[in-house]
Amino acid sequence: MKRIALVVAQNEFNEQEYEDVFDAFEAEDFNISVVSESVGQAVGKNGKIINADFSLGSIIVGNYDAIVFIGGHGARELVHNSSAMHLIKDAYSQNKIVAAICIAPIILAFAGILEGKKATVSSGGVDILVNKGAEYVDRDVVVDGNIITGSGPDASIDFANKIIEELQNGES
Repeated sequence: MKRIALVVAQNEFNEQEYEDVFDAFEAEDFNISVVSESVGQAVGKNGKIINADFSLGSIIVGNYDAIVFIGGHGARELVHNSSAMHLIKDAYSQNKIVAAICIAPIILAFAGILEGKKATVSSGGVDILVNKGAEYVDRDVVVDGNIITGSGPDASIDFANKIIEELQNGES
C-alpha cells in the first residue's frame, strides 16, 4: 500500500485541490496522512475544517512514498517553516515523489530542489520559481524526475492522477 503525506497549510489551504487529490488517492486505497504545521484543525480558504493527523516536524520521510503539498494562500507561509524545508530536502534526497500544486511549488523552490528543474506554478509564483533557478513551463502538470508540480485547482485531478501514475510506475 502506498503511503502519502498530504501537506496543507493550517489556514487558508485550497479546498478544491485538497478534496480532488485526497479523493483520487483514497480511490486507490492509498494510506493518506494529513500533515500541517501542527496537529488538529486546519481551515480552508472557504472555511472547510479538516483534521491534521501529524505536524510537519513529526514526519519520518522513510515511512512515505510521496510528499504532496496543497496550495492556497496559506501555503505561502510554509516557505518560512524549517520543518517543511527539511521535509522537502529529505524526501528529495531519498528519491521520494515530492509534489506541489498551485502556489505551493514556491515552497519547493525555497527548499532549493527546483534549481535547474522544469516546474509549473500558479501565475502568482512564476517570478519566484524563475528567481530560484527553476525553468517555468506553462502547463497544467509538469514532471521532472521525482518532482511533480501542478498549476492550480483546474489541474488538481490531472495532478493527482500523475502522482498515482508515477507511484505505480515505480513498482518494479
